[in-house]
Amino acid sequence: AAFSDVAFLNPQFGVTSGNNGGIFKTTDGGTNWINIGTTGSTAGFNGVAVIDTNTILVAGSNVVYKTTNGGTNWNQINPGIPASPISRIRMLNANTGYLIGASGVSGIGFVYKTTDGGLTWTNQNFPFSNNMLYDVAFRNDTDYVVVGAGGGVFRTSNDGASWIQYNLGLPNAGVS
Repeated sequence: AAFSDVAFLNPQFGVTSGNNGGIFKTTDGGTNWINIGTTGSTAGFNGVAVIDTNTILVAGSNVVYKTTNGGTNWNQINPGIPASPISRIRMLNANTGYLIGASGVSGIGFVYKTTDGGLTWTNQNFPFSNNMLYDVAFRNDTDYVVVGAGGGVFRTSNDGASWIQYNLGLPNAGVS
C-alpha cells in the first residue's frame, strides 16, 4: 500500500490514508495501526482530516467520505467538483475546512471551502490556471496559503475574494 497523507489529533491518535481505499488509524502513537477503510471505495485517498477520535474525513478522486463513529461507518459526500482529483483536505475546526486539487486533465487548480463539517462545499474562485494544487495551510478561516506545481505559492487574506501569487525564485523542476 502507498499512503498519501497522515494527520494526528494528539500524540497518540492519528489516521493515514492512501491508495485502494486504504484508511488506517492508530491509538498508540503509531506503534500499531488498525484498518478502518470500510468505505467500500477502491479510490486513492490523497487527504485525511481528523476532527476528533470519532470524526474523520478522507478525500480523493472527486469524492469525500466522512465518519462520525471512528471509522465503523462512512458516508459519501459529493463535493460538486466535476472529474477532479482532490489533492488534500484540511479542516481548521469541526465546521470549516478546504479541499484543493486540479480540475480534469487541464490541471486548473481549485480551492473549495466547507462551513458545515464537509456536507457542502463552495468554490473559492482560485484564478490561476494550470496550477495543480497540493496543500493548504491557514492562519484563520479567511487567511490561507495554497501551494502547487511550478513553484506556485498563493495567498488569500479575504476568503478567496482575491489572491496573490508569490514568486519565490524556485526552479520549475522536479526533486530527485
